[in-house]
Amino acid sequence: MSLLLSPAKLVLLAVHLAVNGDVASLATLAARHSTILRKDLLLRILLTYLPETLPSTQYVNFVQQLEQGVFSDTAGQEVDCSSVANLEEDEAARKVKKLRLLPLALPDLPVEAAEDVLTQFLLHRAYKVDEEAGLLDELPALLLPFLEHSPCIRNLLVSAILPLLRRNCEYYPHDPIPYTLHAFQQLPDRVAVSLLLSQTGKWDADLPSNWKVAVHAVQQWDGPTDVDLGGWSSLGLGDPQIDQLRQSYARAALASAYLIPEASLEALEGAYSVVAKVANLRGLEPVSTLASALAVLPPLAEQIPDEIMTAKTATYMRNDLLIPNNGPKTDDKFWVKARNEILWLRDWGAGDGWSTDAVPRGVFSQVKRDFLELEILKALLSNTRYPLARSIYEDAPDRPLDKKLLQDTIYATALAAYDNASNPNRTRGGLKKCDDIIKAFPKTVRASDSQAKRIEALLQATHSLSDHRLVLKQGEPFTPVVLRVHSDPISIIAKILEQNPKSYTQLHDLLRLGALMVEAGLTTREKGHITAEQETSERASTEHRITAICINAALAEDDFETAYSYVVNRLSPRSSTTVAPRDDFAWRAALQAGKYRRTARTLPPTHLGTASANADVRHLEQRIECLATALRIAPPATLHEIVNAFRRAEEELEAALREEALREDEWDARGDAIRATGIGASAKTATVPGAAFATAAATTQAAPPQRHQRQRDADEDAAPMSLFDLSRATVLSAQRNLSALSGLQRSAGFGRLGGGGRSSGGGGDAGGRSSLDQRPLSAAGSAASAGSGGGGGGDGEDTTKRVRKRDQLREAAMGTLVSGVGWLVGAPPPSSMQSRE
Repeated sequence: MSLLLSPAKLVLLAVHLAVNGDVASLATLAARHSTILRKDLLLRILLTYLPETLPSTQYVNFVQQLEQGVFSDTAGQEVDCSSVANLEEDEAARKVKKLRLLPLALPDLPVEAAEDVLTQFLLHRAYKVDEEAGLLDELPALLLPFLEHSPCIRNLLVSAILPLLRRNCEYYPHDPIPYTLHAFQQLPDRVAVSLLLSQTGKWDADLPSNWKVAVHAVQQWDGPTDVDLGGWSSLGLGDPQIDQLRQSYARAALASAYLIPEASLEALEGAYSVVAKVANLRGLEPVSTLASALAVLPPLAEQIPDEIMTAKTATYMRNDLLIPNNGPKTDDKFWVKARNEILWLRDWGAGDGWSTDAVPRGVFSQVKRDFLELEILKALLSNTRYPLARSIYEDAPDRPLDKKLLQDTIYATALAAYDNASNPNRTRGGLKKCDDIIKAFPKTVRASDSQAKRIEALLQATHSLSDHRLVLKQGEPFTPVVLRVHSDPISIIAKILEQNPKSYTQLHDLLRLGALMVEAGLTTREKGHITAEQETSERASTEHRITAICINAALAEDDFETAYSYVVNRLSPRSSTTVAPRDDFAWRAALQAGKYRRTARTLPPTHLGTASANADVRHLEQRIECLATALRIAPPATLHEIVNAFRRAEEELEAALREEALREDEWDARGDAIRATGIGASAKTATVPGAAFATAAATTQAAPPQRHQRQRDADEDAAPMSLFDLSRATVLSAQRNLSALSGLQRSAGFGRLGGGGRSSGGGGDAGGRSSLDQRPLSAAGSAASAGSGGGGGGDGEDTTKRVRKRDQLREAAMGTLVSGVGWLVGAPPPSSMQSRE
């Protein structure tokens, strides 16, 4: 009757038979309707509806027939179709659509099983039987018939099912591992092995420290070929792999024999049995028994006296083993012997007798000869055996080391001695050793080598620091290694200036120290040799920074004169050098000097020169010069701050000059009053200062008004002549330098006084000042233009000369401005100024 069923009813009937576990009827149905009940469909029906508790032996044959496509004879067998006979076709189709058949493939399916539906079914069925029914022992019956069908099935059986069966079902059924087969496969290797061996006892107590366990294991196990896979499979390895595993096992067994810590007869027997087992496994000549080997040995009693065979002698011998027997480190013979013995341990003295393909068999055979030679060289240099090291590694005809390798080792050892030094003096301690190491190999390390130059510069720089008190951290003295590893070695100079008062005056020495740091490569962190241009730029930047540090230190100690000298002489740009774009120290130091204000603690100048004797005016003029230098060397983005400071200083200078002019007027008024008092005195008082000029009393009445007028004219002439008032400071400087002009004006005043100038108010005023003006040099210099302007009140020729001298001063000021900072503020060139005048 099954031949008359529709496809939908056939599928429903197959599902019904699978649910009931009627595998025989299902096989008959599959044999008759193979075109409808395809292999993949039947496998999915079995996977979804076949009970997991059904023994594997009842359906394995059907799965094999399904895979082969050949079924047994089913001609006389009938299939019960009553479960689907009364169903309508539409209802049967709806039920088929509602079937939820499981997919054969798992998400983590191996790649080699991607196209094999039978392997997919077997793997999925094995996991499902273990998870749903917990029947792990049913899996071998399911998978063993298909062991050779796919490597995936073989790996599952050998690596997971077999260990779990032995652990949970054979060895420790009372304490199984709480993991399903699929979850156990996902565990890391170490975790899985730990779970399998969790019931084997205390691992730390038994195996590592008990040599008897190792001896018994070697005696009972024949190595990799003795692996028990339950008779299901073999290792499947080739002969080379098997031989390699056997060799590794033999080495491990011999190593365990060497590690036996006891000196008893039982331990000797155990070690001997391990050796015999290894010889048997490797196919070597059979080893006789321990008793036979001992019988061949001559008795010790016949060779050694009885007095030696005592416990006291054994104690003495053990004590001798604890006494070091090394020669003196200052004996070259000891070092030569030690070197020869170390090299002998590498190749048993074969030396160059080994062929290029042969491998030495000594204790140090795995260590390269160059490595041993390098370590010996380092030991010789560390113990100051320089002549011996030179004779072996430099003067010998056959040098043990390559020249480049020898150079690198010498440099590394020298720097190691430098790093271990505690005294920055190069004539002592580690620095002396570093210097001696470099000089010990003149043929290998030449003074012209770049690395040798850098080390020499490093030694000189470190030695320079020994002249100063220096503590970088509280309670920790300065050590040379700090300089070499410091991220900013120039900042150490700032620490020197902080801890050593007045050390900023040693600018030349500090600049030399900075140059040595640059030459030693401390200021650049790039590896490799730097170019000459880079070194020149680094030197200029370092020089500016050190100068700036000294300027700030001088200002901190209120030594403005020294700071001013450094700004003018060291930071001013020159035609041959330019400031590096990244130099941010020079202009800031000049700006700080320009902002400095004189206080009671400020150190006085040691000499005045041609500068103003007025301390305030002189200080302001020096500040303006510092700010002008800052303008020249500062980047354009910072000019606004400097110009603001420049204007404030210029305003203060103008106020100081006005105050000085008022004091001059007061001084002149006092002189006039004294002279007027002297005119009405009698002849007895003619000796009073100022009485000699009594003949000019008639002209003194109009002097004060004329003098004030001349002062106002002088103030107008001294007004700023440039856009940023910078030229005025230059004009004042030029006036001080043109001392001949003031002398000429005073000579003209005396000439008018002696040559009938008494009728002129201006001449009388000049004559009165010649005897009374005992004023500071700045007052005389600043009043020179006023005296010259008032010498000829009605003479047009004198006025023309005064204007011409003023023009000369202005032209000089404008020339200085254009050559200096005029380009910064946009001042026109002197030619345009002349045409404008």
